[in-house]
Amino acid sequence: LIRAMDAGYARACHDLSEGGLAVASAEMAFSGGYGATIDLAGVPRSKSSWSDHQLLFSESNSRFLVEVPEKHRAGFEDIMRNCAFSTIGKVRKDGAFWVHGLKGERVISTGLSKLIEAWKGTFRG
Repeated sequence: LIRAMDAGYARACHDLSEGGLAVASAEMAFSGGYGATIDLAGVPRSKSSWSDHQLLFSESNSRFLVEVPEKHRAGFEDIMRNCAFSTIGKVRKDGAFWVHGLKGERVISTGLSKLIEAWKGTFRG
């Protein structure tokens, strides 16, 4: 991954630590001002019994979400060929944030403004 970054193939990268894929993708979306469509069926995993929630919120070690411009996709994939990786989504310019679950249904459908509001907000209760 460092070689791919040094080659200029990664536009952005976020670890999947606190909050997993769900939080990392949301933070990348609102920090960049764009939305995203993510397909959980494409997420590399060690076992087939993972649920949508596990894939979204797993804080497993050594996992990263990387934004790669289409023009650098082949170069990125060539460098990463001996690592577990896959394309799991696309950046959206309309600010929509969609996540499709393992069975193809949309499990998250919101907008950038709602993500920012939730991230900046506090728990009420």
